[in-house]
Amino acid sequence: MEKDLPEYAMGPLRRFVAFWEECHQLLHLSMKGISMIQAVPKSIEALEMAYAAGYGDSSEKERLSLSDAKKMAELAKKECDSGFPLLHAQLLVALWGAVEAAIEDMLVGILLNEPEVLKNDAFAKIKIPLAEFELLDKDERMRVLVEDIGRGRGAHGVDAFETLLARFDLTGNVEEGDKKTIWEMHHLRNVIVHRSSLADRRLIQSCPWLNLKIGDKITVTHEALFRYANKLVEYVLAVAYRFGTRYSVDLDAKIKRVHEERLKAPEDQYT
Repeated sequence: MEKDLPEYAMGPLRRFVAFWEECHQLLHLSMKGISMIQAVPKSIEALEMAYAAGYGDSSEKERLSLSDAKKMAELAKKECDSGFPLLHAQLLVALWGAVEAAIEDMLVGILLNEPEVLKNDAFAKIKIPLAEFELLDKDERMRVLVEDIGRGRGAHGVDAFETLLARFDLTGNVEEGDKKTIWEMHHLRNVIVHRSSLADRRLIQSCPWLNLKIGDKITVTHEALFRYANKLVEYVLAVAYRFGTRYSVDLDAKIKRVHEERLKAPEDQYT
């Protein structure tokens, strides 16, 4: 029987990729919906003319007032003209939280199913009050261990993930350009969450190439969000690919076989 990658390790990474796909769809749906709101006042004006002429009937409670519609349309226009900065900023924050959760859930899954990893010296140095530890269930205990070995090491972005992954023999090479993009995303996330999207000294020092000044408003563009998201997805897939060595699975052969099977499938399967 062909060996496969364990779901307890791969599942969290798959869920992250699925989450980004869902966010992608929701973002475009939201942008399209907000754009359409700009046409609502004209629609209401046309309906008011129809009602005045005796066509149709609608109570005042059920009808959106023209003034309210114009306010909504103005807000929608402002968002459209500025490139939907709030939507993109919130998605950036959500994606960063999702990738952190995916990495943590993956490592917790490994500890729960591969207890020999706990023999690593990093776990022997952990100091947790025994009484507190005993009150936790097994999943919570493993989560505390993962949090502890990643705490207070001063690393950010990919380096923070790689520091954790090193304890599980899951490190690998990451292109400097990819590291820089994810580093930038991490620091922008911190400013959005903790500084009301206003640049602070830490962001300026950490990402000098952004040419920001203290107090500058951070705007996440559509292009920037997809650049960050694509690098995160690529990094997550790179981590998943490292499982091939860990679990002795020939991923190149599996990918090639799946591709060949798709080529053999009937054409109408994909239409």
